[in-house]
Amino acid sequence: MDPRTHLPVEVLLLADGRLPAGGHVHSGGIEQAVHESVVDDLASLTAWLHAWVPTVGEVDATLAAAAAQGALPWETLLAEHDARVPVPSRREAARARGRAWLRVADAAFGPLALPVAAHRSGWPLPIVTGAVLVAIGRSPNDAAVLILHGGASECATAAIRLLGLDPVGVTSVLASLVEPIVDTATRAVAASLRPAEAWPAWATPALDLATAAHHGRDDRYFVT
Repeated sequence: MDPRTHLPVEVLLLADGRLPAGGHVHSGGIEQAVHESVVDDLASLTAWLHAWVPTVGEVDATLAAAAAQGALPWETLLAEHDARVPVPSRREAARARGRAWLRVADAAFGPLALPVAAHRSGWPLPIVTGAVLVAIGRSPNDAAVLILHGGASECATAAIRLLGLDPVGVTSVLASLVEPIVDTATRAVAASLRPAEAWPAWATPALDLATAAHHGRDDRYFVT
């Protein structure tokens, strides 16, 4: 494993899919992908995750790294996040997850020295991730790796629950993401040092349409 992926256990706990901000209540889009038969086995889950990491994952990782850099006003980070997340339900979910993640971080590390706005208004999860990790002395690269690992693990956990996939096989899928996650995190950190208008802004219309469809369903199991 690449040494740049090494994070302490207490930090990795924040990417546990069982947490309220993770795969316990969110599927990262996998539920709708299963419903539409886009994901129905290990091979299709592998393809889905390898497409997610360098697109949606890179956008989130760049935002997390930028928050950890601490060089931009929080209002700017919020605006850049919302500009890259066109579906209202995804924006709302990101804020709800940010609030839940802060609760977990407070439980793991004690009250952190974060702006009151983080708790009051609900920052999106990628921005909260960066803010928390810099508050506990971790690097922007750690923030990028964590948001990527957490997102992939969330999708994988949901796939196991929805499809009854072999957990050992799903673990092998996650292992295949180590190099893509490391490479994407490196790009995200480099991007976070550039002006915000040059940050990744991948268009994912299929995921956006699926997210909107999922939000309107009455039979959904996960929030997202």
